[in-house]
Amino acid sequence: MKRRITCISEKGFTIIELIIVLALLGIVIAGIFTFYFFIQSGYNKNDARSFVNHQINMVFAQMDRDIRSASKPNKDTHSVRVVSSNELDIYMYDIKEEKYIRVAYQFIPDSGILRRGWKECETAVPPPAANPPYGTIDNWETIMTGAVEKTRIKDGGNDREVTFGFEDITGLAENDRREIRITLIGNDMDKPLDKPIAAVKTLTSRSKGFPK
Repeated sequence: MKRRITCISEKGFTIIELIIVLALLGIVIAGIFTFYFFIQSGYNKNDARSFVNHQINMVFAQMDRDIRSASKPNKDTHSVRVVSSNELDIYMYDIKEEKYIRVAYQFIPDSGILRRGWKECETAVPPPAANPPYGTIDNWETIMTGAVEKTRIKDGGNDREVTFGFEDITGLAENDRREIRITLIGNDMDKPLDKPIAAVKTLTSRSKGFPK
């Protein structure tokens, strides 16, 4: 009697098939990571834009309150004074406390911050000289971070450069009501945008004359 022997053929992956599988797997993984980073990048950009826009809106709101409350400390000093393109002085009179106050805004390009400070007049009546400082301000508060000195924006189809800072655009020098054009440019220091956000606003003081 003859014995029948059955041979079972065992077949595995070849090197070429393994390489193809690994290549396809790499493409799939790369696609997943690309999609993830695309979504994450979009989220970061939106988050950064929201942060910068919030900062700019808060600064404009604070400046608007200060400038609308401005009043001349004496006949030779404007209620709002542009000291330089990076510095703004606002004079006020607190009726409740019966105090004269100078509020100052300063932009420091090297550190990318905009800060606000104030100083009370130590005398009941401000000095008669123009632009009294009331002393040195030592209570500065940072109100904007990531401030940028310059950027370019689209304006009516044209590309032009704008600069962070303050500009007095009041028509006549003797006018008590002052018009101040304020240009704020910001970026997120933690999640930088490809292009900083710029906003321009003109604020006008309401005060005419000064307290007697």
